[in-house]
Amino acid sequence: MREIKFRAWDKEKKEMIYSFLLSSDSRAVYTTTETLIMRDYEDFIRLQYTGLKDKNGKEIYEGDIIKTSSENSSKSVLKGTFEVIYFCDGFKMSWEIYDEKMYKNLGEFPNGNTEIIGNKWENPELI
Repeated sequence: MREIKFRAWDKEKKEMIYSFLLSSDSRAVYTTTETLIMRDYEDFIRLQYTGLKDKNGKEIYEGDIIKTSSENSSKSVLKGTFEVIYFCDGFKMSWEIYDEKMYKNLGEFPNGNTEIIGNKWENPELI
């Protein structure tokens, strides 16, 4: 069973928050080195951990941009840069070809050649 945890993109401060929780009154709660902060939930984009790690042991979350060159068990080869999203029934790698969105299950490919190179908020040029 995969570990369920979240991080959040702070839309106002333009920074990633790793100690992100929701309070019972639907407010976001997080800590900094000095204090506990409580703000409106709408100020954040919540991002779920996929349960997978890249080749360097870094946890892969929604919104991450990954670079991979992998072959799965059915000999399907996928090489390039992809955004990690949650779509329909699970975590997917997403890319666009001729203005059409394409998806592949993230878990189908071994992460031995997969590396996180950024995320879509801090590194939008990577998409």
